[in-house]
Amino acid sequence: MDDPKKRAETLRNEHRHVQYERCDYGSKENNGLCASKEKLRHISHKTMEVLEAERRIIAREIHDEIGGSLAAIKFLLEDLLTRNGDNHEIVEPLTKTVKYIQDTIKKTKRISAELRPTMLDDLGLKATIEWFSRKLQQSFPRVTFKMTIKINEASIAEPQKIVIYRIIQKAITNAVQCGKADTIWLSLTQVNDRIEFQIKDNGRGLDMNTLSFKGCADDAMSGLTGIKERTEICGGSFFIQSNETRGTFLLINLPCQGVAPD
Repeated sequence: MDDPKKRAETLRNEHRHVQYERCDYGSKENNGLCASKEKLRHISHKTMEVLEAERRIIAREIHDEIGGSLAAIKFLLEDLLTRNGDNHEIVEPLTKTVKYIQDTIKKTKRISAELRPTMLDDLGLKATIEWFSRKLQQSFPRVTFKMTIKINEASIAEPQKIVIYRIIQKAITNAVQCGKADTIWLSLTQVNDRIEFQIKDNGRGLDMNTLSFKGCADDAMSGLTGIKERTEICGGSFFIQSNETRGTFLLINLPCQGVAPD
């Protein structure tokens, strides 16, 4: 397996022209087209921010309200079980009910975390990425993660943190579940006002026409088109290289601050 760092440097040198699409300002028509594209990108970015804000609210409500209520019910049933331990007629059904509620609490936490990991707000981006990789490895113990994260979180706008997390979450999940990779390299570094992602795996390759994994049943899950669109909406650049024998390599650059506010 070749060195992802050397490979990334080679790709940078060979593909410096692969950047977010710029407009030619040589005519009024092009000026108008460029302004329209920029306005559309700005609207898309704001829409994405609104959706993420709604996800945050819903995730908090699921975690705090529904999760809290389920926990309270569980405690009441456990107390009832303790006080009636000699009554064998109710011990078994109560025990089954407590277990069912406990499983439901776990599912509630999982749904809340998928909507918006509260750790991102509480502990930051680096801790959330590390937490996600650990959770995924619990489900796929055969997978080895090799991560390098060197960023200054204070300089990254809060809306950009969730964008970065979503891209990494999607790319790694795709590599494990659809690419069947057993080794994933992630490098997340910051240079001045830009964030660079390098995500490399040794799994099976992509169909480069559709940016999806061949033979994967769920195209919506496997496609990387969403990553490309999210990157471009945020004013970033996206490059991908993939084949069946060398896995998939993603090189993504994002501005730390994203689209400027109104």
